Amino acid sequence: MNRGAIPGSTNRYVFGPAGELDAGAPSPQVMYTQDSRQSGVVFLQQQMALGRYPRFTDPLYGSQWHLKNTGQGGGTAGIDANVEPAWADGYTGTGVVVASVDDGVWHTNPDLTPNYSAPLSYDFLGSDPNPEGGRHGTSVAGVMAAADDGVNCGVGAAYNATLSGLRMLGGLTTDAIEAQALGFMPQDIDIYNSSWGPYDNGVTLEGPGPLALAAIEAGITSGRGGLGSIYVWAAGNGKANLDNVNADGYANLRYTIAVAAITNGGVSSWYSEHGSPILISAPSNGGLLGITTTADSPSGCTSSFGGTSSAAPLAAGVIALMLEANPNLTWRDVQYILVHSAAPVDVSHSNWQTNGAGHAYNHYYGFGRIDAGGSGSTRGNVGRSRVGNQL
Repeated sequence: MNRGAIPGSTNRYVFGPAGELDAGAPSPQVMYTQDSRQSGVVFLQQQMALGRYPRFTDPLYGSQWHLKNTGQGGGTAGIDANVEPAWADGYTGTGVVVASVDDGVWHTNPDLTPNYSAPLSYDFLGSDPNPEGGRHGTSVAGVMAAADDGVNCGVGAAYNATLSGLRMLGGLTTDAIEAQALGFMPQDIDIYNSSWGPYDNGVTLEGPGPLALAAIEAGITSGRGGLGSIYVWAAGNGKANLDNVNADGYANLRYTIAVAAITNGGVSSWYSEHGSPILISAPSNGGLLGITTTADSPSGCTSSFGGTSSAAPLAAGVIALMLEANPNLTWRDVQYILVHSAAPVDVSHSNWQTNGAGHAYNHYYGFGRIDAGGSGSTRGNVGRSRVGNQL
């Protein structure tokens, strides 16, 4: 179709497919090739896709190596979530709701206020609609969805996503409270991030109670209009205690996405637990730099967040970009795409092996490093649906 005239040029028009272009579509032309054979066509130029990225004025964006690693602090360039290509494609989390299921959110933080939704938030410990507070949950929220406000701190991986704060940590938590949080407004909230779990002491074997498990299963079967709620879980920080993700019954569920942590040098963080439940790994602290994100401090920022508590919400933010690109993805589709778009990491590590489906897998890294700009992440995922049971 004729996509319109080119300003400043005489009788030059752009021809190409209707609608917004995606990475897999042919680029538009200034005149179609077949039209060049017709009388009067004197100019033909195939258009090439150009890499154009947002330029943030948030003062600490340059320190957010987990989003763009240029070698800051002696790290390895490229060990990041590779979000800029997804942003350049127009995916920033718009229309997707991410929840920080944690100890609260300081939603008055200037980086969080623009994206925070009060109607989608709740304090289940205090039984009130305001989950304000929580150092941990505030940082988790920022990694996922800190806004591009231009004046404070940095941005989240999905900086235009809508943010929900669900407080269920920081006081007496029960199976019922966990269930209430994990099943809160499943037709409105798309992604639930949980950067918590049982004690990482190497001896605790614990998982969700019957009520919390039922809430997760209900989210999987009926959340998001039947496509399934997305549950992202921190793999745990107990490596030094010889803890294993298999002992965490939350991260070990087939319904959850367990996320391990890697350093800015591209190796497993010293604390990050290993085990077969790990699906993916994401950048966090443990190397030469921590994670710069929102905090409950007077400045509203911290440069020392980390743990798998930070790796998980980074993955959740990337998933928000995926769901903006294709809102019809099921919970299994999301897992499938994470597997197939994962980038190699620490390839000399001895634990890499080929699984029964022919994929490289490592108990410390899962299927690899999360990659928002990968060919199967936000790009080229539109055709994926109803994948099989084996990854």
